[in-house]
Amino acid sequence: VGCVARDLAGKVAAGTSTGGIFDKFPGRVGDSPLPGCGTYADDAGAVACTANGEAIIRIVMAKTALEWVRARFHPM
Repeated sequence: VGCVARDLAGKVAAGTSTGGIFDKFPGRVGDSPLPGCGTYADDAGAVACTANGEAIIRIVMAKTALEWVRARFHPM
């Protein structure tokens, strides 16, 4: 589950929680607690990801998505 929010001053924030995966390896860390991977926010916007955590971690998906927005790629 992910969410993004903007306050009255225009500041943004992102948050992500995870239900985890069934039969995960002991000690496995998901993408949600890794800044830039499953959750990221800066002056360009905010991103909360959900899907396959391993793939999200490999490409640092949330931060990469905002870099594309900053480069003027349309998010849709």
